Amino acid sequence: MLTRSENKKRYLGFSLIEILIVIAIIGILSAIIIPALNLVREKSKKTEVQNVLRQLRTSVSLLEDDSAEWPGNRQPNVVDTVEGNEIWDLNDPNAGIIATNGTFPNWAGPYMSIGSVKVDPWGNNYFFDPYYNLDPVGPGRWAVVIGSFGPNGVGQNVYDDDNMIEILASE
Repeated sequence: MLTRSENKKRYLGFSLIEILIVIAIIGILSAIIIPALNLVREKSKKTEVQNVLRQLRTSVSLLEDDSAEWPGNRQPNVVDTVEGNEIWDLNDPNAGIIATNGTFPNWAGPYMSIGSVKVDPWGNNYFFDPYYNLDPVGPGRWAVVIGSFGPNGVGQNVYDDDNMIEILASE
């Protein structure tokens, strides 16, 4: 016959079924929470890009106020008619935002602090495109934009719907 203290020792701890139930509950909660966290993380990345694009738009306006030009020495509010005048990295001196290539009259920058135009959250440079196709499926509607290639990183005259842009001028 078991004594009372021996009987108590026997029931200390959790049974296998109790442990399996706890593991199952943790698994179910993880299956619900992890996708929700990923959605929140992705949304915060897009919000960050929108904020940077607004800052870049302000920087382009300041560049225009001082030099009467946009990045790449483009004329303000004019949509180009051909490809080839894009700036794929706004840290480039040809953009005139962080540094100048010496061709911007009355340049008084930098218009954003050095190093503040980093890559987007997906590792791509922000760009300036004076001939951006807003409607790649249709006949084409063109605009001058600053932007990010978005989560898929596909860009440089490849227009897809995950690109995030700020329109500076359009046809």
